[in-house]
Amino acid sequence: MKLKWMLSTAIIMLICMVPAQVLAAAAENGDEAASSEPSGLLVVSLTILSIVTMIYLIYLEIRDNG
Repeated sequence: MKLKWMLSTAIIMLICMVPAQVLAAAAENGDEAASSEPSGLLVVSLTILSIVTMIYLIYLEIRDNG
């Protein structure tokens, strides 16, 4: 149960952090910064979110078809 809460908290934080980072870049350097190359934080956040999602889906598949 504790692992479930930790994973859901991490996913919610990443989902909130990615758009906030893009909006902060747009506000800081004007609109052209938001459309320029993605920052390291954005790439790392999306990578972590993708990996966690794939692991969770594999876990659900194993649990259901176990």
